[in-house]
Amino acid sequence: MRVFALAAIIGLGLCASAADARVYTDPAGRIVFDTPANWPVGPLRAPEGMSYIIAGNDDNECHFIVRTSTTTAGATPHSIWRTLGDDTRFNDAFWLAQGNSVPRLFPDSSAVLISHTRDDSGFWPLQRAEFDSPSKGRHVFAGFQMRPGVEMLGLCLSYEGTPPMAAFDAALRSMAHPDDASFRASAEQQIAARAAAQQPQPAPAPNR
Repeated sequence: MRVFALAAIIGLGLCASAADARVYTDPAGRIVFDTPANWPVGPLRAPEGMSYIIAGNDDNECHFIVRTSTTTAGATPHSIWRTLGDDTRFNDAFWLAQGNSVPRLFPDSSAVLISHTRDDSGFWPLQRAEFDSPSKGRHVFAGFQMRPGVEMLGLCLSYEGTPPMAAFDAALRSMAHPDDASFRASAEQQIAARAAAQQPQPAPAPNR
């Protein structure tokens, strides 16, 4: 049972109603995501420049950790889109660092990486991974997203029963930024411009 996490949310008085949990927007404006309507959801206290949000019920939960990034603050949406599709940037070392940055789930840097892959079901490539947490006895399903100036990490796990993979997949795939409409429009504009520039030019008409 997720006693510690649920108690933390309730203790802070931040437990949202089921009706409010379908679409959640981070009060700091760093992330938007969807969860099942009957999952309470709320933020925990986090360091400056970071949002930590837990959504779930007694048996299942997802942790959403969002960090501001000075490295990508000046990046274009198109460059972020390209980076997310470059699997060489998301290797074993990257994922182990991500998992071990969440001691609530992987105490004492205990994350064991099982696999990682890329999910191209949405416009923004989603980097995915699976971990074991031996000290917690849990299997964790993870997703990673980026936008200019922010990095989003989602981690879903079950405490009882079979993991609800449809709910976990939907939650991880839904990770987005409140400004995604403008980010996507900008990226698509550059994608189209680059595609047009790569089209072969017609041969000049012969002189008569």
